[in-house]
Amino acid sequence: MAASKQFIAMPKAELAKEITGIAKTGNRLNVRIQIAALNAIYYSIAEGYIQYGQNLVMALNNGQRKNSLVAFLEKYGKFQWSKENKSLVFKKRDELTLESISEIKEHWFETIKAPEPKSMYDFEDEVNRFIKKMEKAVTDKATIKHVKIMDYINAAIAQYHEDQLANEEAEDEVAEQVASTELSDAEQMELAELLTVAVETETNRKELHAA
Repeated sequence: MAASKQFIAMPKAELAKEITGIAKTGNRLNVRIQIAALNAIYYSIAEGYIQYGQNLVMALNNGQRKNSLVAFLEKYGKFQWSKENKSLVFKKRDELTLESISEIKEHWFETIKAPEPKSMYDFEDEVNRFIKKMEKAVTDKATIKHVKIMDYINAAIAQYHEDQLANEEAEDEVAEQVASTELSDAEQMELAELLTVAVETETNRKELHAA
């Protein structure tokens, strides 16, 4: 079995330089994507050719802002995202002209705002968002099946909160019991005196028995 390689950390100065380089590379990449997107929009309007836009979307890695690029192309070009094909398709928009491209001031990554970072510990917030989404779905397109599902979810949540409350009450009760069994200073002194007397009595008893 091959031994695992030990991680070796970069020197701080080298790490700082690497992060700065990543930032510069990211900025240059954003500019390149903007230029490519504007040209893809041009050909979608001039010739109805959308393959450049599709290729650009596919060129972005999964970690980059594909959703914003798609929205940018849809907003300014003759593109539409197809859920069925999972790709861009042509959309007829006679109001768009080649002159309108020069009026685009928005950057491709600004069309849809980047989501705020989420902590892996924000589980309860995720659950609450899911519940609100489900409630809206049921309100918009309610069926007996959907209502029953929400009943099960609400019942489970209610039971969870009841269990949490019961656990807290049980912990408080235990804490009260522990507090009630703690002796005051006077009681501790009295107990110490009784123990001393008991020890002395036992010692005297043993001495008398030995004599």
